[in-house]
Amino acid sequence: MVETLTMSGRIACATGRIQDAKEFYHEALAIAVNIQSEPVVAYVFIGLAELLRREGKELQAAEMLAFASRYSGFPDARAEAARLRREIEASLQPGAWNSAQETGRRLHLEQVVERFGADVRRRGSHEIPEYLSLSVSFDYDLVDGAPAARFVQRLKELVESGYGIEQAAEERG
Repeated sequence: MVETLTMSGRIACATGRIQDAKEFYHEALAIAVNIQSEPVVAYVFIGLAELLRREGKELQAAEMLAFASRYSGFPDARAEAARLRREIEASLQPGAWNSAQETGRRLHLEQVVERFGADVRRRGSHEIPEYLSLSVSFDYDLVDGAPAARFVQRLKELVESGYGIEQAAEERG
């Protein structure tokens, strides 16, 4: 889910939909922090670095890239980070890149989230959404794809609505 949200953020950023990009990245960041995976957070921060660069905040983008570079993460992300590094480094004053890199490398996950996720907190979306991962598999020799898809859609609707929770609570007493 984090990768999908991050890619959606990159697409929104590339097409000039900056507010949409922020929302995708912030949701991805909340999930990544919730699962406590620094490489996944780093992957999101590469996208956020691009967003900051587009907003003219090159120093913050450089710090974010420095933090993200400590983790191997996703192979595609390394190429994206290298491209972004060249662009940001070329736009900064001499010495500013090195200074931003030193700052970014010293940061810990909590500090990075606090620095770069602060606007997420101000908007009140720091509460990490709860997600239910559910896998459903079908034997397509027995069940056709269309009814299976309708079943999964209906199951999703029932779970999202909380159907049956109140009744179950009443039965438990």
